[in-house]
Amino acid sequence: MKKLRIIAIIIFIALIVIGAIFYFVKEKALITGKQAETTEKTSAEKITPIEPAIPHLKETSTEVPAISPEPLTAEQEQKKEISAKPAEKEALAGLQADPPTIEIKVPEGKRGKSVFRLTNNLKNNVLLKIYKSEENPETGTLNQESFVNASSYSGAPWLIQFPVNKSLKSGESTEIEVTVEARNLDAGQHLANLIILGKNDGELLVVPVQAEIEKAVKISITKVEVDDGTSSGTTGNSDGVANSGEKAAVTLTLKNSGHEDARDLKVEIRPYADDPITLQNNIIEIPYLGAQSQTQITVSTEVSKEGHETIPPSVTMVISDNDGIISEQTFYVGDPEKIEYPLGAIVDEKQREELQKEEY
Repeated sequence: MKKLRIIAIIIFIALIVIGAIFYFVKEKALITGKQAETTEKTSAEKITPIEPAIPHLKETSTEVPAISPEPLTAEQEQKKEISAKPAEKEALAGLQADPPTIEIKVPEGKRGKSVFRLTNNLKNNVLLKIYKSEENPETGTLNQESFVNASSYSGAPWLIQFPVNKSLKSGESTEIEVTVEARNLDAGQHLANLIILGKNDGELLVVPVQAEIEKAVKISITKVEVDDGTSSGTTGNSDGVANSGEKAAVTLTLKNSGHEDARDLKVEIRPYADDPITLQNNIIEIPYLGAQSQTQITVSTEVSKEGHETIPPSVTMVISDNDGIISEQTFYVGDPEKIEYPLGAIVDEKQREELQKEEY
């Protein structure tokens, strides 16, 4: 019996120890689980962004808020308006040309025209004179005293301005016609100035003119030879001038002084106006005439007995190609060294008179 009691006590103690061990193991597992849950929750709280307590600070803007400008005074507004329109302010001072620079393109041996508008923006009326010059004056140094000697500003013979005198009221404008005569100009750029001058200070304007002479065919007469009694078929006193009642052979030397070759030329010579002269074989074709080269043509003429005894007859020569008329010249029939009228030169006096009528 005693042994049984001891065994029972040992078994009871063992059960108590086993229960205690089981209890402590379970408690440890619960504590470990709670710690893991707490750690996970803490980590989640660290990752989640914290919302700001102030609502308007949730979004940050980089834009600088606009600052309303202070209202300008009347004087400031006026200065602002003037500075915003410098061109208009400048245009309202003195005399104005539109366009301010004249550009004209002309083929060699031809004429070209352009027009610009001259406006008087002064408060007073002005009486203007228009000079021309190949010089390039500095406008900043010009004044009325610079133009006392007007002859100093009469160059550029190839430039024609019309009118040369003009009266303009305040605020009035007019058209000025500019003509470039390129008969004696080489190909390239030619510069000149129109100098518009009044009597008073401030009545001064310089208008640059740029003429571009383009390469072209340019044919002119360089020599006239009249055979009036030397060779067969001619009659006269052999003085080299086609006088009344004479039959003459007239040989013309033509030169292409331009910088383009001429092709398929047609030369026609006919009496000028009602001059008492008849011509034969007066239409001549020239297939080719190179740049800077020359050729000769001959026509037969007969002057009426009723012709003028001292003034030789004049004829007009028209030269054309497939594109139209190249040149038209009028001249007296005779050796220029033997003609006292006009001044012993093959100058186109009659044609010049006609051109002047066209201009003025």
